[in-house]
Amino acid sequence: MKISKYLAIISLVLILMFTGCSTQRQEPGVAAPFYGGSEGLIAEFEEIGSLVSSSGYPEVWEDQSFPLMVRLMNKGEHEVSTVNLVIKGVNIADFTGLNPNPSVTQSIEPVSEFLLDGGEFMVNFGSIGMGPGGIKGTFYDANFFVEYTYDYEQTVAVPKVCFKGNPYDDTICDTEGSRQAFVSGGPFQIGTVTQRPAGKGRIMLEIPVRNVAGGKAKAESSGMVKFSPLYDEIKMNYGGGDWECTAKGLGGDKIRINRNGETVVRCRYGFSQPIPEQDVYTSEFDLTLEYIYQDFVSETVRIRRDPTK
Repeated sequence: MKISKYLAIISLVLILMFTGCSTQRQEPGVAAPFYGGSEGLIAEFEEIGSLVSSSGYPEVWEDQSFPLMVRLMNKGEHEVSTVNLVIKGVNIADFTGLNPNPSVTQSIEPVSEFLLDGGEFMVNFGSIGMGPGGIKGTFYDANFFVEYTYDYEQTVAVPKVCFKGNPYDDTICDTEGSRQAFVSGGPFQIGTVTQRPAGKGRIMLEIPVRNVAGGKAKAESSGMVKFSPLYDEIKMNYGGGDWECTAKGLGGDKIRINRNGETVVRCRYGFSQPIPEQDVYTSEFDLTLEYIYQDFVSETVRIRRDPTK
């Protein structure tokens, strides 16, 4: 029993010794400045008709008009002021009362302290009925796709970047290691942010960015620039100063992200004016991601022929 007791004490002392030797300076945590979340503007069809087991779709009779309405909900942290909507998937001429390009007449508020679920807006595509051609068989499956496009922004915040002119100074903060970072709510998310020294008086941040939602993004508002099925493009804004941000494969202020992949944004500081040797402090770095996002929602409505006619 005594031997076991002595071994336990020796083991505890050794653990404490090794723990003390390997302890590194830990930066105190920072409370998240954003609500977060991986959604921007999302859309849902309002209920149409009634569900029946034979098809699993909402069903209506051919002589019955039905409202086609979509609820837009802003689940991110940027206000949506304009949304372009268009109906696809059906021949407009097959129907009466269908407005294929309705407008959004008010801004849709973001998630906030006072609006935890975000704002919403109901879009009315009209009271829909079958056109003069009617139904040729026993039913007609109308596959409504609503494509919606909107401008959005997200902010990446890295609260405690270490600025140090003398790389051998081991006080205040470290110029190498992972950094606590946050991104405001929206479809683009970030991986682990890392800081590295990039020479005397120079530092670099590496910020992985990826699209975790199902839509597509482009950086330009021009109608000549199309959404790509292979990659997303977004624009960076970091306020200038002595920061310079780039991403692999593109120059200037744009990031290209392969679909289902991620791109590392590298932001460098101190290259035109190195950090003075005597300086050592922490400060926040903010990177704004600006883009036009396009997504869609779909619903199939089965329109049945009246067997009595």
